[in-house]
Amino acid sequence: MTGALGDRSGAFVLRHTGGYRDGVAERSFTVVASSGGLAGLRGHGRIRWVMGEPGHYEF
Repeated sequence: MTGALGDRSGAFVLRHTGGYRDGVAERSFTVVASSGGLAGLRGHGRIRWVMGEPGHYEF
């Protein structure tokens, strides 16, 4: 992905894992690489969707 955070811009790669069961889709993600002004970016999060409802993101 490419993007900017304040006045810093660069790129980063996310690793996604997840699945779907009983009407709920869940995925987790981790920053595995970053470059440019975003070099050193670290983080992880989770995405959860219940069928028919808005998604929920945690960073």
